[in-house]
Amino acid sequence: MFEYVLPILSFFITIFVLFGNTWKENETGFKKLNIKGYIVLISAFLIMNISIYKIFQKNKEQEITKKHIYEIIAIHLWELEMQVEKIKDIKNERKSIYLKEKLNLLAKQLTRILELYKNVLDNKLINELNNLILFIENENLKLKTNYTNTEIITSLKDLICMAQHYRKILCNNILKKSKFCYERQGIPFMHFWDRDNDIEMKNATKRARETLPYILQNLEKVDYFSIKVPIPLYDGTYEHVWLTNIKYKNGYLVGKIGNYFSGETDANFGDTVSIKPKFITDWMAVINNKMYGNFTLFVVMNRMCQNELNDFKTKFKYKIPEKPEIPSFKKEKNVK
Repeated sequence: MFEYVLPILSFFITIFVLFGNTWKENETGFKKLNIKGYIVLISAFLIMNISIYKIFQKNKEQEITKKHIYEIIAIHLWELEMQVEKIKDIKNERKSIYLKEKLNLLAKQLTRILELYKNVLDNKLINELNNLILFIENENLKLKTNYTNTEIITSLKDLICMAQHYRKILCNNILKKSKFCYERQGIPFMHFWDRDNDIEMKNATKRARETLPYILQNLEKVDYFSIKVPIPLYDGTYEHVWLTNIKYKNGYLVGKIGNYFSGETDANFGDTVSIKPKFITDWMAVINNKMYGNFTLFVVMNRMCQNELNDFKTKFKYKIPEKPEIPSFKKEKNVK
């Protein structure tokens, strides 16, 4: 109702100006205005400011709505990436059915969001997301056929890359306004995975722990050495960060935290942490500018889309081998 008040007041002020005897004919400038004229002037000024404020508020509300919608869609796309990533053995019928139902649900949710907020989102983004929805529906059709496991895995990876591409576009617009977006792409080389159920990551961590004693025996021959360790967060989960300046003392690995945290914790960048070797998540050694170990990184790189992988390799300051390698030392010391 309030939005009709200003136009009505503007109309009556105009009438008042025309027929209200608001000025003195023998004066100039502001002196020309009489009391009625000043009332009209002040009223017009107030109406102008209220109108500008209303426009500002409307634009601000639209920006908040757009940020909210961008974040919702980005979260749905992230969920799509995570769900598809979990399904490795498509030949398992139960997992195939689960994936099919999950893809169908996500497609419906995205379609509903686009319908509800088509006046907020630009047409180009809507068309691109509709193409993604068609891709999702197409993958559902494939899961009904007798496609080989390799064909489906390749196609699903394309789906992940497409979802990741649009998620990054959305998040780049709200990077400093969305905790979700900042955590996933505002922190360089920050990656997330389901630590308890991710078989590939668990195997990578297992190999890192098995090979660590060999590296510790030859630590003085390494140019740079770092370990990844789990740090508890307030929400009961863990964040895996790298420790630098590693020393091996009395059966403990001691180093300083070399990452900033995305989650909330008592630990801080530069804090000293001690941990037993059997609890590390990964290790990385550098010799002659070549990287060794870092087994979890290869799992992450295998899941990257090509553009992301190329960008990562360009920014990474050490030479990355084709697959995880362990350095070969000529002499070894018997260090417990």
